[in-house]
Amino acid sequence: MNAGPAANGFDELAVFERTETGDAALAAPPPGLDRASLRLLMLIDGQRSLADLPRFARAGELDRIVGMLRRRGLVELRGQAALPDAQARQRRLASERAMLEDMKRQLRGVFNRELGHAGEIWEARVADCVSIEVLRQVLREAIDVLYFRGGGEPARRVVALVKPLFRQPPEGV
Repeated sequence: MNAGPAANGFDELAVFERTETGDAALAAPPPGLDRASLRLLMLIDGQRSLADLPRFARAGELDRIVGMLRRRGLVELRGQAALPDAQARQRRLASERAMLEDMKRQLRGVFNRELGHAGEIWEARVADCVSIEVLRQVLREAIDVLYFRGGGEPARRVVALVKPLFRQPPEGV
């Protein structure tokens, strides 16, 4: 990510806040507002810059959703984040993305080996993870399945592999 304007004219340092209409939309969602839009609307708080929000949306969705929320009058531009803070967040996000990709690489094929054909679903779920927090949740579920289907040993092997991921503080801390 760079700290300049994106293709849609939004700067990653831009900080948006909900309008009164946006607050009302959280209480009673209007037609045409999907889950991803509601999730992002809930997270737009006048404090987070656009650089802080990508981990809460799939790749390519952020610009579209923020643009739509703005056109509907649910959010408005509040200002700009301070550059040093944004740079530190970008470094943290880059580090988290690198850890996510590294962990996905290490997990490739693990569930197929442990669960056979049934592992393909878990392989796909891991591959679809968009953040460290999502990956942690998927892995918690997968380890439970491994334990109940294959016993303690397969679950322990996966736990040993992913232990570094669970030693990291949660995102945003």
